[in-house]
Amino acid sequence: MKTINRAIDVEKLGDEQLENAINKISNQITGDIDNICNKANELLNRYGLQCKMQIVIEESEVSKLAE
Repeated sequence: MKTINRAIDVEKLGDEQLENAINKISNQITGDIDNICNKANELLNRYGLQCKMQIVIEESEVSKLAE
């Protein structure tokens, strides 16, 4: 998968713009995680197990270096 860096300067966003950006990113991540868990659960269900995922989102070292 090719990674595209789309840095967002949150300091320049208004409250509504920031909330929209967070929601858009969150919805994409949630959909991807749901798909991954569904695939893992296809295997795990045979053993009476299920997949749950939790993520932590933090500023990357790459974006800190760009400052």
